[in-house]
Amino acid sequence: MKKLILNDNIINYLEKGDGSPLIILNGSLQNINIWLSYEEQYNFDPFYSNFRVIYYDQRNQGDSSKNQNLNFDEHINDLLNLVTNLSINKCSLLGVSYGSDIAIKFALKYPHLVDKLILLGPSNYFTSFQSSLLLKILLNILEGKNDNSFKDFFLLSYIHMFGAKTINQQKNYYKIRQDFFIKNFKQEDIYNYTKCIYEFLNTLPKQNINLSEIKNKTLIMVGEEDYHLPLRYAKKIKKEIKNSEIITFKESGHFFLFDNFEKVIDKVVNFIKN
Repeated sequence: MKKLILNDNIINYLEKGDGSPLIILNGSLQNINIWLSYEEQYNFDPFYSNFRVIYYDQRNQGDSSKNQNLNFDEHINDLLNLVTNLSINKCSLLGVSYGSDIAIKFALKYPHLVDKLILLGPSNYFTSFQSSLLLKILLNILEGKNDNSFKDFFLLSYIHMFGAKTINQQKNYYKIRQDFFIKNFKQEDIYNYTKCIYEFLNTLPKQNINLSEIKNKTLIMVGEEDYHLPLRYAKKIKKEIKNSEIITFKESGHFFLFDNFEKVIDKVVNFIKN
């Protein structure tokens, strides 16, 4: 892995493959090491044989810098600096959940740097009720009001994100996911990711975003059983981004990528190349 130093902040990144640039924007619960662990389970050859894939840890993720008072615009600036320092003239962006919001806002601000957008479980819309409920839970975790913060975070972030098919196929589903969570996330990571989500939700009502201004060809993918960010949100985004298409995955939740990994990769490759 490589390090990019930007104004005393470190951005950890990794490049793999050869071809047109494709930058992966992590969801709030991802980092480079998580993607590398996927390589043990899934076939990434279609990615690496067609694209120069660039993974990076956003600030407060993985081995990048940790900042207590990080605002969303700084993610946009970090991505711009990464693109500039890697001498990329134009790239496609693949955003996962929270990462899709970074992709959307980057494309709105720097459309000339973006080729195509791929949004997996985009989270640009929350109802006021969802936002207020999540904010209360997240604030309790951040302020240390609940000694059981790990369990709260796990329940809030993981359990409800898979479709019924996945859960039913794994009778020990919760134990498997909790073990995975413990293995891949430290308490510091949980705090930082919680902070990240909290800041995003807290600023969401103040954002004035006109998705109709996005002219880039856009692919939206979503699980039909996504109760975290329901299908109707993705359809609303599709309606506003005129040059877009949507693909849904049956019996899959917010983490539909895990249930349909090779299908998703195939769709992404075809979308970018065609």
